[in-house]
Amino acid sequence: MDALINDEFVLHYQPKIDLFSRSMTGLEALLRWQHPERGLLTPVEFLPAVLDSDIEFELGQWVIRRLLQQMTEWSEAGHDYHASFNVSAGQLLHPEFCHNLEYLLARYAGVLPGRLELEFQENAVQNDLPKLSAVLAHCRQLGLKISLDNFGAEHASLINLKSLPVDILKIDRSFITDLLTNPADACMVEGVVQLATALQMLVVAEGMEVPELGKRLQQLGCHYVQGYGISHPMPASAISDWLLEWNRNRPLQ
Repeated sequence: MDALINDEFVLHYQPKIDLFSRSMTGLEALLRWQHPERGLLTPVEFLPAVLDSDIEFELGQWVIRRLLQQMTEWSEAGHDYHASFNVSAGQLLHPEFCHNLEYLLARYAGVLPGRLELEFQENAVQNDLPKLSAVLAHCRQLGLKISLDNFGAEHASLINLKSLPVDILKIDRSFITDLLTNPADACMVEGVVQLATALQMLVVAEGMEVPELGKRLQQLGCHYVQGYGISHPMPASAISDWLLEWNRNRPLQ
């Protein structure tokens, strides 16, 4: 893909918030394509052409490298933000993934691995489970947190969940959008929170698109959220001002 050669990809960042303290707990790095003619494109507009292609692994490595560069810049400016990045099934199971990750962590040694979170989706569970578990365990040994994204949207079984080294469950947005009007969704969210507690995992609710959802998620025991109700993804240069304004007002009260 010429876009990678031409350096047209960028990362935007969406904050994650603790509903109880109202503090920012981290940021999710989200890939965007600054298309020269069509403007800023989200992954849904280009990622299907990338997955299962020759560029999938290379683009995934670009994301990690760029994130580590950005975290180094933040650290040098006195901002030790935690950040997560997404890894596709093909990238995660690539034979060079762990080796390249170790190389990048060594190259950007000023970034503590404990401030990094690897997010993978449930569709990766459908592939080679023993290999997947070994790769995730290796990443955890390097110090990264492991997050299972879009939990509940696909086919991950409780047996698979029990056997995988996962620290964080991200509840799929499909259970959050109608939370105020659909009792079944509330039951699902509460069940996931209880399951995660039993397995000693944290829970993040994705898709908190309106602030009113925050109170209901608190009632259901969910501490951590992200979504448009807090902030749209933004360039790295905008985060400092956004956080200053957020800490000044502490909305969702």
